[in-house]
Amino acid sequence: MNTTIATTAPSTSTKTVAQGVTFEMTLDSDSYAAGAQISATLILTVHESTPLALTFINGQHFDLEIQDAAGVVIDRWSTGKIFPDDAMTMEVTGVRKWTGSLPAPVVPRPPVMEPLMTGAPVSGTPVKPLPPQPIGGGVALDPVGYTLTGYLTTGGASAGARAYSATVAFTVHPRPVLEMAKPA
Repeated sequence: MNTTIATTAPSTSTKTVAQGVTFEMTLDSDSYAAGAQISATLILTVHESTPLALTFINGQHFDLEIQDAAGVVIDRWSTGKIFPDDAMTMEVTGVRKWTGSLPAPVVPRPPVMEPLMTGAPVSGTPVKPLPPQPIGGGVALDPVGYTLTGYLTTGGASAGARAYSATVAFTVHPRPVLEMAKPA
């Protein structure tokens, strides 16, 4: 099953975290159908020969969050997952990758239009409904913009502790609207 609307290039965000250390997040696309899986890869690169020590407070090493246009978190990868309680330190040299996926938000659509009545019967003339109008007035609904933030859970999951984080913008397209049958 193809999870994207069209063939699009992956979206990437890279930032230098410290001298000799970069953190990057790549999404498999920049455009998704509502409900399709978004696959994210987090990449930590240590360009120096000295290992970078990362301390994790439990068995969760990363998290992913989808935010709407107002910055409100609407989904989180770790929701409902259970992680070991053991804290650990990991030494990273070269490249270390983490991957996760979560569903693209389901974009709200206008309600289905009901047939409109032309008026009350006059002199026994039956009421004739007008043909139903297609959802969205026959115009394709615009894609909706979101962001996905991926971060390592070193030092805790609070926003202030996110030394290793990246954010990528993406769009979600509403599910296709089926054409309504035309009256005979």
